[in-house]
Amino acid sequence: MSEANLEILAGRAGLAVDWIDANGRPQRVKPDALRAVLKGLGHPADSDAEIDASLRDLEQVQQDKHLPPLLTVDSGEGLDLARYFAARTPSAGSASRRAKSSNYASTATRYCPA
Repeated sequence: MSEANLEILAGRAGLAVDWIDANGRPQRVKPDALRAVLKGLGHPADSDAEIDASLRDLEQVQQDKHLPPLLTVDSGEGLDLARYFAARTPSAGSASRRAKSSNYASTATRYCPA
């Protein structure tokens, strides 16, 4: 079984395979642990075929949902993010309205230090 593809899959799933611990020592996750964590995340990796399929699936999901590093819009215009977020995802505006209606937010906005 290819450990190289397993590590590629782990990296694309957001897992660090190698790191330096708090004592400055290099550490590495064992392949069996990677397989278990990947499986728990919904990316089966017990065989080369599963790794390949998981890589394809993850690539497709990331292409469909990955926000670009920068989105621009003219001032006052709307920005359609439906491609990136599921329906009924709370918007920043509704969260802001909820925050303004809470007692803490109302109190905080009236507080003026002398």
